[in-house]
Amino acid sequence: MTDSEPLRILLDQGVPADAAELLRAAGCDCLHVSELGMQRSEDEEIISTAIEQERLIVTLDSDFHMVIFLERSTLSLILDCGVDLDMAR
Repeated sequence: MTDSEPLRILLDQGVPADAAELLRAAGCDCLHVSELGMQRSEDEEIISTAIEQERLIVTLDSDFHMVIFLERSTLSLILDCGVDLDMAR
């Protein structure tokens, strides 16, 4: 990706699907997993798709980091938007 290319994003199933349209309106190349028919896919399949499509994953799923570590994935960007409910109290 160069500076002139839009940020390529894949939104995980926990992120509202309408967020993809908002991000596209802001100039991002954004897809939600449901748009790819992957709304029930395992984390590993979502990670594989993100690698193939060179996309950043935005997720609320806190275990994505562990899956990437255990799989020794080459994916380098995950944005974890999850909220630690214990810390939020």
